[in-house]
Amino acid sequence: MTPKVSKQGRHTTSPTHFDYRDVFFSFMRMVWEPLQLLGHEMDLYISTYHSEIDETLKFLPNIKNILFMGKDGNQSLTFLRGMQTIPDEYDIYLVLRFDLWYKQPITQWMPYFLENSPQVFVTHREYEREWNNKRRIGDVIMAYNQKGKTLIQNIMMREKVFNPHWFHTMYEKVTNEGMIVSFLADGFYDSNTSYDKRPECSNPLYIFWGRPYHHSDRPFFV
Repeated sequence: MTPKVSKQGRHTTSPTHFDYRDVFFSFMRMVWEPLQLLGHEMDLYISTYHSEIDETLKFLPNIKNILFMGKDGNQSLTFLRGMQTIPDEYDIYLVLRFDLWYKQPITQWMPYFLENSPQVFVTHREYEREWNNKRRIGDVIMAYNQKGKTLIQNIMMREKVFNPHWFHTMYEKVTNEGMIVSFLADGFYDSNTSYDKRPECSNPLYIFWGRPYHHSDRPFFV
């Protein structure tokens, strides 16, 4: 598939001028194609809500399942229900938000994970004070092996998770069970990239597509 990228969407992050199909381009260019070039065999599972791009989703490669959540869902439940549709037959599970525009290819920000398949990877620590006090972490990108997948699902089901912010607080829950959690980026950031000009709102991995962005490293492709 050659993703369609609208000229308007490529040149603005204004929330009133964007096309979510544009993120297909970023996903293919920065995630799918670099992994393909390395020889990885991949399948795609989607967990989302109904929208105007439902039909467009079907053109993404190697889709095994699309789960549409009801209106009572949230980020945590969407993750859990989606992961429950995936069989335990993969070496690595990579969990990505749909609305990300990547600043660099996955082969630059995940070389250690791709080579060593550690147990759990998350994006970054959130704000130095929040990390020191609460071990708060980013909740936008996660990756793990089979052991990590099973453990996270079991903890969520045991706690009957309904809190949409559960992943921000999962660090101690997971490490208390013996898991090793590593970070894709050094430093302290906010998971949301749209707030203001503070350096915490500019991480080295991604921006949220369709939201304001106040820094000069906005990623574009021509």
